Amino acid sequence: MPEHAAWFSAQPEVIPEDELSIEGFQSRWGNALGFSGELFERLWNRAAQFYPETSGHDFSHAAETAWRANLIVDFSEANGTTMNRKLVTGMSFFHDACSHSDPRRAGFATKEARAGFVFFKNAPLLGFTYPEAIRGQRGIETTNPYVRPSRNEDVALNLADLYNVGANYERVMVPRTEEFAEEAAERYGDKFDFARFTADSIRLVLNLTSLDRLSGPFQIPEWQALVDTNLRSWAANAAEAAGTSFQNYVRGLGGVAAARLL
Repeated sequence: MPEHAAWFSAQPEVIPEDELSIEGFQSRWGNALGFSGELFERLWNRAAQFYPETSGHDFSHAAETAWRANLIVDFSEANGTTMNRKLVTGMSFFHDACSHSDPRRAGFATKEARAGFVFFKNAPLLGFTYPEAIRGQRGIETTNPYVRPSRNEDVALNLADLYNVGANYERVMVPRTEEFAEEAAERYGDKFDFARFTADSIRLVLNLTSLDRLSGPFQIPEWQALVDTNLRSWAANAAEAAGTSFQNYVRGLGGVAAARLL
């Protein structure tokens, strides 16, 4: 496993609760964050305004993503890959802003485009320069499965956001996918179809975790193997619910699924 891959093996399955508060977060990461205490508190409170209290993409997920992203920055810097930690932190806190509502009603094609714009509009109040605001907006847009990350900061955000899909299936992934399903049902109302949601979600994770997409020093085949194991469990459960075989279900998801999961 490459030295950069230590970011994954070092990640705790559950982050200490006291480190997911403003004070705890600052105590854990300190001045390395690049924010004064007052400015970090503004970032925290400003970002929290754009998340619902209960959702698969609530503010606790944003804070967890920021925490894990900072651990990735630690290991990357220890291995000679420098990053803008302040920008990674800001992107992480805003990356799912407004995800609980349909972005098309606000004039955006995707939820990632909307979240990126929300970051851009708020960036000047949080101590980011104009170039950083642009980079942060584009970085958040790369959390869309069909947009390829172009900078190390973007990859760090994506991997931190995707940590759960390579974690323990029963303890971590199942509860999170149930939360995301509830969120999607709330977002789309009567148009929500659970079977379609499950199939689309599996395809989504396959695209998001492609080694070609997450290229660079963080490329971790071992992590993708864990992700694929979880996806096989997910697909097997979906196939049983649909009354079909695992093989037929996966083939029905498309060529990418068949190539990785069969």
